[in-house]
Amino acid sequence: MGDKLRAAYGQATTILKKEVPGEPGGEGGSQRGGTCGLYSLWYASIMIRTFRPEAPVIWPRRRNMPKSAPSEQQSLRHFAKHSVVGSGQGEIMNLTEMIIVIKYFGYNCDFSFSTSERGTFITNALAAEQPVLLPYLEGGPPPSCYPVDNLLDKDSGAHWGLIYDETSTDYVFIDPHKPNTPQKYPKHLVLSANALVDAPEFRFQTSYNKEGFDGWGYKGPKTYSLGDIDKRSRLETLLISVS
Repeated sequence: MGDKLRAAYGQATTILKKEVPGEPGGEGGSQRGGTCGLYSLWYASIMIRTFRPEAPVIWPRRRNMPKSAPSEQQSLRHFAKHSVVGSGQGEIMNLTEMIIVIKYFGYNCDFSFSTSERGTFITNALAAEQPVLLPYLEGGPPPSCYPVDNLLDKDSGAHWGLIYDETSTDYVFIDPHKPNTPQKYPKHLVLSANALVDAPEFRFQTSYNKEGFDGWGYKGPKTYSLGDIDKRSRLETLLISVS
């Protein structure tokens, strides 16, 4: 159970390690701006397509799309930004927003908001070969990031990842800052970070400037609107399986 997802990660990284046109710096396939939720969904689609090739092909940003893509095809970011959330980068900040994006691009999902049954939800989803979208509180500047279970790290902020495997003690997931390097952390830490993701002290966002991205250092970051965060932000204890 879950063997297809384990194998799928190796095949997914073959795609993610490729140089992506227009994406300077960092790992191939890593997120840009506040698009971690959308990139996590993209990773899920890549993995699912390794054992279900008829599943829809999607792309996180327009610049990632090949010339052969249908002219009417939207990127995840374009759709989220213009049709769902209306914020600067198409940041996904609640269940409703993510479901709209998942359904629009032809995938299905299930979700849990339970504080006590999250471990069971993840185990059952992985057994059904369904990767799990994970919003969590992340500490440290990219790419040296990690889940945190307290509000003391000044670099902390809301983030999305994708769980695709587990051991008896740890969850294994993809961090969009470094998708080619599997992240493995204790289950209790990951679930605690998931429960703290809406911490109000960390509700801000910056973006790379138009000149791009210099290695892993920002090159003139700018701030942009996330809309009405108090109304939009509802991610704590949320988990979403994708199929």
